[in-house]
Amino acid sequence: MTRREDPPRVALLTEARIGTKMGGTGIRYLEIARELSRHLEVLLGSLYEIEMDLEGIETFSWQASEDGPLRRRIQEVDFVLVHGFVLDKLPWVGNLGARVVVDLYCPFVFENSEVFRDRGESFETRAEVHGRDRDVLLRQLEAGDFFLCTSGRQRDWILGLLTATGQLGPDVLESSRGPDSLVGIVPTGLAKMDARGSGGALRTDRYGIGTEDVVLIWGGGVWSWLDAETIIRAMARVRRNRQDVKLFFLSRKTAESVIGMPAVQRAIDLATDLDLGDAVIFNDEYVTYADREAYLRDADIGVSSHLETLESHFSFRSRMLDYLSVGLPILTSEGDFFADLVERHGFGETLPVGDAGAWARAIEGLAGDPERRRRLGARSLARREDFTWERCVAPLVEYCLTSPGASSPRGRLIGWSTSEELRSIEREYSTTAAYARKLEAELAELRQQVREHDEERQRGRSYARHLESELSGLKREAREIEEERRQARSYVRHLESELSQLKESELEAKEYVAGLEAALGQRTESSEVEGEG
Repeated sequence: MTRREDPPRVALLTEARIGTKMGGTGIRYLEIARELSRHLEVLLGSLYEIEMDLEGIETFSWQASEDGPLRRRIQEVDFVLVHGFVLDKLPWVGNLGARVVVDLYCPFVFENSEVFRDRGESFETRAEVHGRDRDVLLRQLEAGDFFLCTSGRQRDWILGLLTATGQLGPDVLESSRGPDSLVGIVPTGLAKMDARGSGGALRTDRYGIGTEDVVLIWGGGVWSWLDAETIIRAMARVRRNRQDVKLFFLSRKTAESVIGMPAVQRAIDLATDLDLGDAVIFNDEYVTYADREAYLRDADIGVSSHLETLESHFSFRSRMLDYLSVGLPILTSEGDFFADLVERHGFGETLPVGDAGAWARAIEGLAGDPERRRRLGARSLARREDFTWERCVAPLVEYCLTSPGASSPRGRLIGWSTSEELRSIEREYSTTAAYARKLEAELAELRQQVREHDEERQRGRSYARHLESELSGLKREAREIEEERRQARSYVRHLESELSQLKESELEAKEYVAGLEAALGQRTESSEVEGEG
């Protein structure tokens, strides 16, 4: 294919924050925009206000609830780059006529499975989240014209998905570029750091780290799919023999408000329970994109440990690039993309997942051998050229400069072959059919809910009749009790009347006895008088 003479226009839409405080996604989109701007007209839109001026790049913020201004801003672009849930929030983007590039660098389907499992959510909730994420992924596959990933592992996964959706067929396989016309490997690149720069951030009184201490740095967040606890347990073993080895977590905070990660607190609690004191340090401050180099320069070894999950298998840990940027030797768990890279090029060690003993031996061995750290660090530094942003973004630049019909906002309909048009129609039909299936599923769920509500209503009516019967019986018992009470009160009054009569009779009897006693007394006195006479 021939390159275009006039530069195409591309809009990058992200939900990530771009500014002094950025996570991995924000960094990725900032640097991709910068690299694309060397060849194309670039618009960069974030869900947040972009906190920096970018030369040659038009920046803006967007809100899904206010899509009018956004539509007007990007309606004439040739390409739109989206990721994550952006397309779900802005579904009309797929109908602009621009070619849609979907960035599948983040395996969020697997990440969220780990997040919600780690939070202790019920199986039903986890299944619901997984179903939602699967639907989001399917809609991205159906809407996309070109897909980005970060490694060969991810590329294999995406090609499998595209085969299942019908987008990868003979027309693609037999074309001159084959699957490369659908999927491009665009890793996250290295930050531009001076290979001979200085540190000065870690070895201060603030952290209690001395100039002679050996510092292991954990350069990113502590997520649910990672395994900080194994390294902390390893540090408890190292601590028995060496007091000069320190493990430093670069930042316990994130650049954006995301789902809470229990793994952070578990790591902190474990270090406390093991009484590791200043051997394990969690930095309370968020380290900015510009400042993190000073911390990395002060470290001796870069570490990353993960669990054995699909997230790990398909992951691309951008923190590992920071280690390469400054030439740190690396200790990492087996099984992910960077573990393969470490083994292939020999700039560190890979360790069994969850094996604290192996980690402790590796840490002690590398901490006690500065010459070996220097050799491994040199090999690490030598890999920097593999991940320059220019090299990483090249497949996306090539796609934008050579895609047919990219000069027209109606590129999906103009300049396409019959097979491409049919594939577009099939995708639209597939999207409609998928949406219909979703509606049918929702309708079936609503019907089931109605049936359940009817059953509950019948049970409620039956219970109400039962309660009415019990209430009627209670009323009858109450009337009987009231009648008994009435009869009892009448009997009490009868007894009171008889008692009163008895009291009157007793009084009369007492008066009669008193009269008799008086009469008897008079007779006795008369008898005595007569006797004296």
